[in-house]
Amino acid sequence: MEAALLLETQDLSTAAAAGYPSLTLVTPELVIHCEALLELFDSDESVAVYIRPISLSSYRYYVGDASREGLGGATQYPDGTISFHRRRFKFERSTESILLEVRVGKHDGCPLWAFTDNGCWSAVWRKGLSTAKHLFDLVLKLKVACREHEVYLSVCHISGNRMIETGVDGLSRGDFDAGISLGYDLCHYLPLVRTAFEVAGNAIIPWLKS
Repeated sequence: MEAALLLETQDLSTAAAAGYPSLTLVTPELVIHCEALLELFDSDESVAVYIRPISLSSYRYYVGDASREGLGGATQYPDGTISFHRRRFKFERSTESILLEVRVGKHDGCPLWAFTDNGCWSAVWRKGLSTAKHLFDLVLKLKVACREHEVYLSVCHISGNRMIETGVDGLSRGDFDAGISLGYDLCHYLPLVRTAFEVAGNAIIPWLKS
């Protein structure tokens, strides 16, 4: 603490004598993060972001799953209609699929709940960090698009078993014989109205106390 105080109160020669460098190297990650901040706040005026969605009753569910064959996904709208997505390109992922929908205005002013069994994607969306540059850039583009279109995107991780039950797991392979493909409501597999204690029963309490 005393050495740090010297850096603030005395000149650089004193800092050098104490063994501190006069300059600190900038890491590549810091440069990337600063560029991202410039893009997020690229406006001459203060950016206004609504606290709540404009259309609370217009929430949507999206479930996406990628496999070797490509991407399978589905979006369910408030009236119960479901649009299916199937792309054979390996580079197509859930994030890119949602980005396309947001940019064309399909979810303007609406809350969108996105589910995937890819833990990496949900973690990067929350933390905003990734050592994979292409994934970092993709999430940045999606955050900017969501802000511009006032889309309130919540990304959630679900288990592989739950993904299979929804029927989305087999969409990329052309399997339409399970879950929502048979007409079931997607909300049945994604019970957001239930708490973690209701879903996990007594199993979660010992884990919290451990």
